[in-house]
Amino acid sequence: MANRRETALDAVRGLCIASMVIGHLCIGSPLWMLVHIVPGVDGASGFVLLAGVVLGMVSSRRARRSVVEAERRVGRRLILLYVAHIALAGAAVVAGILAPRESLPDLEAYSASRIAGWLLTLQINPENIDILSLYVIIMALTMLWVPLLARGWWHVVVASSIALYVTSLATEWGRLPDQPNPETYFAWASWQALYCSGLLVGWHWERIAPALRSRRARVVAWVTFVVLLLAHTGALVAGIVDPVFGKSYCAPGRIVMAWAAFTLLYHLARRLERTRPRLVAPVATIGSRSLACFVTLCAIGIALPYAIGTDQTTVVAQIVAVAVVIAMWPVARIRGVLGRHLTRARTSTVHRVLPSRDRTPTG
Repeated sequence: MANRRETALDAVRGLCIASMVIGHLCIGSPLWMLVHIVPGVDGASGFVLLAGVVLGMVSSRRARRSVVEAERRVGRRLILLYVAHIALAGAAVVAGILAPRESLPDLEAYSASRIAGWLLTLQINPENIDILSLYVIIMALTMLWVPLLARGWWHVVVASSIALYVTSLATEWGRLPDQPNPETYFAWASWQALYCSGLLVGWHWERIAPALRSRRARVVAWVTFVVLLLAHTGALVAGIVDPVFGKSYCAPGRIVMAWAAFTLLYHLARRLERTRPRLVAPVATIGSRSLACFVTLCAIGIALPYAIGTDQTTVVAQIVAVAVVIAMWPVARIRGVLGRHLTRARTSTVHRVLPSRDRTPTG
């Protein structure tokens, strides 16, 4: 199990992508309300949680062979995310210059060099793109955490994550700016806690997975889920939803709800994998290339308002959202094919280079 992908995990990630597509492209619409009928549960939470789980599984396996290799692969992902964020945020700025948007800087008020400086230092974070800068910081934290986990110092990782989380909640610290606006929506210092919990579970997946797959885990998840729904209703009446379940600072209730929802969806995906594999397969394909799908979603989200307007509750916006969800399957397939070709090319290059290095001189 440790040496192959978990289809059920990919399927849950695929559902998270679908949720995020609808949340980004037609928020407030009847379709959005139908998909997000459960308060405190959305694709963003699952996306971040599962990023931690999957990277924990992969990094643990790599670290058993070489911590340096595990670090190198995380570093490559950090660079990829950084470049993707710069490209998308830059595209949003250019689109804003061509057709001004209130939330984006323009050349009339700020110089091109200042805007470029903001971009390179993650200080421009347009709506629905700012989660990528969150990931850049999370990957940097992961590079600090992987050597500690490889040494068995998981308690140091937990302590550092809790310290960041508590500081963020207590002081409202830990947001990147969205120039020229003061701050982004996501507080990275809070959201890292959800990711870190997934990273720890993924790192010890071989030991934790059997318990997570048990009937007891499913029952506990259902009970927790129902209790949290009742608590959300109570918090709504008391006017304290944001401190308990708020999204911006990833409040404690949201973290627990994310784990309960993930456990239930994971059990459902495992059952459907056995009984309805053709139903699960396309969703799992999307989840297996979740980053490529999310970057595609961001690009579409930048361009779409200029094509259909900014009202995301229209029938057109909902039709487009459904079409984009469906389009994620070929996007994932294409990304998979490109990835395999790149891996073959890289392997072929290594095989050509290594013999010349290992050849012993004669004479």
